[in-house]
This record gives sequence, structure tokens and C-alpha cells, in this order.
Amino acid sequence: MAQARLDVASPISIDVKAGKIIIEAARTTTRKVNLPFSEADLLVGLDAHGAHEDELAQPSAVETGA
Repeated sequence: MAQARLDVASPISIDVKAGKIIIEAARTTTRKVNLPFSEADLLVGLDAHGAHEDELAQPSAVETGA
């Protein structure tokens, strides 16, 4: 990593060329995407029970197409 001038926070790109995996520093031309919500906003009110609500829900017949 030191030889490539990378650290654990460095953005990278990964490609496969001629059967080899190539990992290199990402080009600096990538633009930052501004999302409408922060991670903190999305996690508000989330608890251990609610985190898996999709596994607890019982889909209706309309939702399953039955």
C-alpha cells in the first residue's frame, strides 16, 4: 500500500484484465454524490427488533400474487 501511495481510506478502482485483478488508486475525477439523507438520518429509530422487520412481516395474497 505504501508503494502505491494508498492508505485504508483511499478510494480505489478494481478491474480484471487478462485474468488478473488490478487494484489501483481511483481517478480523482470522480464526483461526490450528495444523497438526500445521511446515514444517521436513516438509522433514527432503528433497533434490534425493527432491523429485521422484513423477516417478521407476513405478505398478503395480493403482494405474493396468490
